[in-house]
Amino acid sequence: MIKKNKRKTRYVFRNNNFDTFKAMKTFAYFNIKVGEKDTGFEVYNDEIISTYDFNKQERRLLCRKSYNALEEFKKEMEKRQLKLFEDG
Repeated sequence: MIKKNKRKTRYVFRNNNFDTFKAMKTFAYFNIKVGEKDTGFEVYNDEIISTYDFNKQERRLLCRKSYNALEEFKKEMEKRQLKLFEDG
């Protein structure tokens, strides 16, 4: 039985490439000033999969996922399927 390969994604923040989300987040924590906002990306095959908004506050870094390509694709497919059933 052949094991399925994992998806190799890259994380990009301020033109720096990272292998893991944690590495990107720690780099952002130490390189963003308090009150500053910045954006990081998850990239797979030169396509942006996810977009993360980082906001640095006192002693913590808030991370919010603002775009997810997989969720957008699922919503689009659900609309298409509903349209098929409604049109008959």
